[in-house]
Amino acid sequence: MMVDQFSVYTPHFVAPAQVAADDSRCYELTILESCDASTSLDGMPAFLAEASFVQDAIASVSANVARIGKLSTRALDAIGDDGAAVKSELDPLVEDTMARSNVLKARIKRLQEAAFPRGAPCGEQEAEMRHNRVAHVRAKFTEALQKYQLVEQECRAKARQRMDRQLRVVKPKATPEEMAEAVTGDGDTVFIQAVCISAFFLSRLCLTSSPIYARSSYSDLQARAKHIRKMEQILGELAQVFNDMAMIVDQQDEKFVTIEISPTDVEANVKEGLKEMTRAVESARTARKMRKRCFFVSIVLTLVIILAVVLAVVLTVENANTN
Repeated sequence: MMVDQFSVYTPHFVAPAQVAADDSRCYELTILESCDASTSLDGMPAFLAEASFVQDAIASVSANVARIGKLSTRALDAIGDDGAAVKSELDPLVEDTMARSNVLKARIKRLQEAAFPRGAPCGEQEAEMRHNRVAHVRAKFTEALQKYQLVEQECRAKARQRMDRQLRVVKPKATPEEMAEAVTGDGDTVFIQAVCISAFFLSRLCLTSSPIYARSSYSDLQARAKHIRKMEQILGELAQVFNDMAMIVDQQDEKFVTIEISPTDVEANVKEGLKEMTRAVESARTARKMRKRCFFVSIVLTLVIILAVVLAVVLTVENANTN
């Protein structure tokens, strides 16, 4: 049996020092009973196992994203050894999350395609179970996507605010264009000019040594700006992965909408057919009644004609005899 793709990635939900203290590892993905990624999902047991695996994987990625958000916030304020410690935890966590997300994207697509098995057609009850299970997984993914979007918005907002504060410390009257340069990575010149100006005024006031202050300030600002830009890139890459998964879910959702609409159409057509049949039966009954009425009317008319002829003949004979 092939080794499951997900098992090659070691989760990084907690710092190494915390692993021994926290044996529960509440965010760790459990894959002891996950099905092989190459196994056919035509059978119901394999399909349910895959659905459970995908649901757990979604929860795992969602937990990683939440952890990335917290570490990103810490990294904005961390300096020195603290910053290095946060970075040592954040970098592998991001790598792990990207790997999990890429594998999850393929597994979600595979699961949704398995809701419509290409092999032997499944019964109505099994088809409904598959539909409900995939719908539940889609709901969990939508929930995870919404959580990621919130984390992304918060991280971007905090990063922009931090960048804004950094630049305004050394250049209070920075223009929006200079702020944009600092955020996009073209702002080294802005930082150098701002730090040099601040160092010049501080040296004139004899508050500090301008060269040392300029170098340390510029190095600190440059490091923080680099980290913020890196977080922008990470968030963008994760956003792309989530968008790809969302597109897969939306494309497959069209099939479910069609399936959900089809039974409704069939039921409506059956009801309409019953109405048409009822109207046809009523029309047939009315036609039979009309035929009976016409038959009786024709008999009556025939009798009247015969009676009239007989009376005419009798009267003619009597008149002849009288004469």
